[in-house]
Amino acid sequence: MRNKKHQIVLTKIGEIVKKQRIEQGYSRTQLAIELNSDEKQIRRIENGEVNPTLITLLKVFYVLKIDFDVLNKLKIDKSFFYD
Repeated sequence: MRNKKHQIVLTKIGEIVKKQRIEQGYSRTQLAIELNSDEKQIRRIENGEVNPTLITLLKVFYVLKIDFDVLNKLKIDKSFFYD
């Protein structure tokens, strides 16, 4: 069972990814091709169903031109890491 705080962060990251993908005119299929992944994985990231690896997240942010500063806006505090 996933920690509730972790799930909230994964959901917010997924929302950011989905918003950027749509704003930039990518379909899930097109993004999956760019990432050498599959549409199912993109859907799962966007829905907060998976905890993507750092490498996957770096690739997604690079392709969609998402600044990592967006993660600061999630306001993750110390308790996030110790629950």
